[in-house]
Amino acid sequence: MLSSLLLTAAFLTASSIAQFVPASTDLVTKVGYYNQHVRYKEVPEGICELTPGVKSFSGYVDVAPEQSIFFWFFSSRNEDPNTAPLTVWINGGPGSSSMIGLFEELGPLGFSYSKPVSAYVDSSSGSIVTLPDATCPDYATGICGTFSYPNETDTANSTQGAAPSMWKTLQGFMGAFPQYSRNEFNFATESYGGHYGPVFNEYIETQNALIRKGQLPGAHQISLSTPLAALELFERGIGRRDIATGKYDVRRGYITKGTPESDAIYNTTLSAPNPTGNATAKAKRDVRGWKPTRSTQSPLMRRSLGARLGVKPRV
Repeated sequence: MLSSLLLTAAFLTASSIAQFVPASTDLVTKVGYYNQHVRYKEVPEGICELTPGVKSFSGYVDVAPEQSIFFWFFSSRNEDPNTAPLTVWINGGPGSSSMIGLFEELGPLGFSYSKPVSAYVDSSSGSIVTLPDATCPDYATGICGTFSYPNETDTANSTQGAAPSMWKTLQGFMGAFPQYSRNEFNFATESYGGHYGPVFNEYIETQNALIRKGQLPGAHQISLSTPLAALELFERGIGRRDIATGKYDVRRGYITKGTPESDAIYNTTLSAPNPTGNATAKAKRDVRGWKPTRSTQSPLMRRSLGARLGVKPRV
């Protein structure tokens, strides 16, 4: 992977109040595009990213007075991060933390539980921003580092409802770190991301149209070079079935065709079914009830690591 990676949280929240964490106070503050306030710190070298000279930042975008979305950014390893593409990654769930992707799938670091404290460096090489959990980057508010006041009514409970917070998170990050957001932008996801991706990208394109009309002063137009950069896998119970072909296709039923923006997303989305899903269980799942896996959550709950990321665990 050659691009810079941003991992974000998903915007749908876990239902447990215990997931909410207090805000940190030792962070650098900047105002991004569209007046989105960003609080962050540079992660010390050797925390997750072990390649000398590669920068990493973690922090929050305050998308509402009482809601903040956690992100973790890694600059590109193999090319100039100031010109490399920017890729945003979010996990599925719904409501899964993107820290799963960071520690168990994408790298740049993975944990081996066969030995007590061993870790390995992943071969991934791009700049990545992980938006932890909002039904999108940690997109569900309340997952891992993402937090709000412990009021579930303040958080999104649908894919469509999470899209505005995702867009605001990108506005904040790109404004605070313009050096990493100058060129190509890719949106990557997996699993329930087969729902997030089309909906979020359609929302981004709709906002772009408003920006071009001058209706969103201070907002930044996000150019989707590849509407969906990753093959999105989704459970059969979550995806929509195409009656004509008998195949499950996440696009149908989730994108309303008829505008240049929505047609562009519809025609370029890559999707594929995961035949192992339990249709009944997945179809009835409340998106706010999903929790990150213990293997991913445990490292983040250590006070020593949380302090270096600007996160204050409750345990």
